[in-house]
Amino acid sequence: MNKTFFSLSFLMGVVVLSSNYLVQFPINYYGLSEILTYGAFSYPIAFLITDLANRSFGKNVARKIVYFGFFLGIGFTILFSKDFVDYISIRIAIGSGFAFLVAQLLDVQIFDKLRKKEWFIAPLTSSIIGSTVDTFLFFSIAFYATGIPWLTLSLGDLAVKVSVALVMLIPFRLLLKTFKHAIDGILWAFRNERNLKIHGVFATLVCVLGFILNINRNDWVALLLCIAMVISAELINTAIEKTLDLLHPQMSDKVKIIKDISAGSVLILSIIAAVIGVVVFVGYLD
Repeated sequence: MNKTFFSLSFLMGVVVLSSNYLVQFPINYYGLSEILTYGAFSYPIAFLITDLANRSFGKNVARKIVYFGFFLGIGFTILFSKDFVDYISIRIAIGSGFAFLVAQLLDVQIFDKLRKKEWFIAPLTSSIIGSTVDTFLFFSIAFYATGIPWLTLSLGDLAVKVSVALVMLIPFRLLLKTFKHAIDGILWAFRNERNLKIHGVFATLVCVLGFILNINRNDWVALLLCIAMVISAELINTAIEKTLDLLHPQMSDKVKIIKDISAGSVLILSIIAAVIGVVVFVGYLD
């Protein structure tokens, strides 16, 4: 349970940090720059994490994940923000933290009250109400009287969040029964597989370096995709190896070939990811 708790808390922190960063960038396509930011697409994931934790482990665990994710996300925002002396950056940090905490705790409470209703009522109702509260609290605290059209931005942001909340019902339903098993599998692999521990260390170092160098969002997307692909490939490789060990306890040439091919796919992805990482970071060291 502790491992699951810290994993979900870390994911929550990542979502908070990402949303704090992305909300500063309007979408400059199709005339949406005045009404929509990229943060509208990432933030609803926080409600998915909270609702899954609430359904699987209860409201007390979900509430702890909100607190832990809040302090982790805000801590990283303060630690790595190079523009924190800027007045608006301070307001963004305060507004984000306050709005997140109020909205997520409200989400936990509403979900718990509705948990015995039809499966979709609790996550949909709690997410929509929580998103509404979060949106108007954040934009009013962060951007009121700054010249930024915060009201139109908040309305556009809320419209997207409500739409995403509807879409999030799909992964919520799909993950409802498999969520705990998936988390347990990932945690077991990281605890017992040396290569995954190595990948985890390198992934952490890459993220820390990315914050220090203040890389742009396109480079973040490239690096995070590389990290996800390498770790996913290693998890698949581990599953293949364990399955073969179970079916064929004694090593044979055919089993060895299968294991070697599986490991080779991870190696190729790791090399490509390393090259992409070097290309990204070298550009910031000139």
